[in-house]
Amino acid sequence: MSTPVRYLAAASCSIAVILFGFTSSSSAASAATVVAAWEMNESAGAHTLHDSGPDKIHGTIGSAVTTGAVVDGAVAHHRSTVDPDISPLDPERLAVVIDDDRLDPADGGHVLTVRLRTTSPFGNVVQKGQSGTVGGFFKLEINSGRVSCLHRGDLGTVSITSGRIDDGLWHSVTCRRGVDWVELAVDDAAVGRRDGPIGTTNNRSPVTIGGKGRCDQRTVGCDYFSGDLDAVRVGRFTDAVAVVEPTTTTTVAPTAAAPPPIPVALEAAPAPVVK
Repeated sequence: MSTPVRYLAAASCSIAVILFGFTSSSSAASAATVVAAWEMNESAGAHTLHDSGPDKIHGTIGSAVTTGAVVDGAVAHHRSTVDPDISPLDPERLAVVIDDDRLDPADGGHVLTVRLRTTSPFGNVVQKGQSGTVGGFFKLEINSGRVSCLHRGDLGTVSITSGRIDDGLWHSVTCRRGVDWVELAVDDAAVGRRDGPIGTTNNRSPVTIGGKGRCDQRTVGCDYFSGDLDAVRVGRFTDAVAVVEPTTTTTVAPTAAAPPPIPVALEAAPAPVVK
């Protein structure tokens, strides 16, 4: 890695993220716990993707992925240029697959950071599930040279897209998902935020890096990514829908009206005595 990520270890063995993208406008998303950190610095010919995070969620590297590639000072995974929808290559050869339910966003905060370099205008970078997957899905893709992050849950879909990044330079892309919003940043500069209900995203699909895991190039295109990947990291943070507490109204019993004054009987003055 040309720009290593630094972590602070907590007593509980969880890892607090020191560098995980941009500062979110949501204070709840300002800190995240690492779920997985794949630095993609394996040596040439490697077939196992190593997770340097606390839970060691390792994956499988496809045989057509070039590992140990040195690109502009970074050790990375390289994928030769392939047509994302025409090449007949088996998706298992071009995709990196990690099968672990801990990578689901569920119904809380989720952050995905990728460092990549490409000149291809199309390709799926990272995803868990696909369109039609039971339980929803999320993905980071490049479409017309623009990077897009999409989250779909049981309540709806929210996505946001950046400007073009298919310039052959290294870019760091961060997507944060809250309960009802998605934020995107490129090179630590905020692109923007989209609000909308998402709900729970929890499926049985593995995470695939570099293309879809379920495709046949006939009815479902594989959307292969072409270029270089230097790191993929997944984190989680606490986020919840704000609950507005009902206003408590204190009822004050009306003060009882003071009883009317008791009339004082005036005694008649005694009649004068006539002598």
